[in-house]
Amino acid sequence: AIVWLQKIKNQSPLTEALYNQKTYKITRININPFHDYINDNERYKKPSPTAYSKLSFAQKMQRLQQELDTLQQPEAKAKVYYQLASGHYNMSYYGNSWNLVAYQRPSSSWNTGEYNNSWEKEYFGVYTAKDYYLKAYALSSNKEFKAAAYFLAAKCAQRQIARPSEDWAQYELWEKKMANFQRAFHHNNMFANFKKEFSTTKFYQLAYSRCSYLRDFVWRK
Repeated sequence: AIVWLQKIKNQSPLTEALYNQKTYKITRININPFHDYINDNERYKKPSPTAYSKLSFAQKMQRLQQELDTLQQPEAKAKVYYQLASGHYNMSYYGNSWNLVAYQRPSSSWNTGEYNNSWEKEYFGVYTAKDYYLKAYALSSNKEFKAAAYFLAAKCAQRQIARPSEDWAQYELWEKKMANFQRAFHHNNMFANFKKEFSTTKFYQLAYSRCSYLRDFVWRK
């Protein structure tokens, strides 16, 4: 990717126009493709001081990947895995930098488990992001950091639950499939361990206050 992107003379900045409903004004911000967040609607809350481009993003991802081969200290390595995971998540359909990969983002799209192009598996399924968050979790001994990494891995796992495509020809069957999807989506199977291992952390309290799926899981009968 870097070789081909270097051929482009004028690199387009990675920015987003945000509309403020209170002031009725539009503000353009520099997207931070390494921003981590609990709720996807927070994806633009921490802009980057300087604008990334597709090239500068790819170069940073390459540098981070190369660091993994030289770092020996587990905590430092965990932080690199965490950054890489956030970069991969933000490149997905759910992230703030989806346009690094796709030309458009229909709001009705989701992970159906059926992909027309090979890149769509990562774009909708965030498999690499989940894998890297779990590596960060495993390497670190910092309880708060581990909690964040594990929760974000759980968030990726939730995105991997395929939502059945609409099938009006077999509507009743589709309804049953949708009910199964919604049940699985609302009851993330990683939440049990998240609660067991991290319920005493500050991050758990933050996640609990922000994530309705986690609250539903904790209070379900």
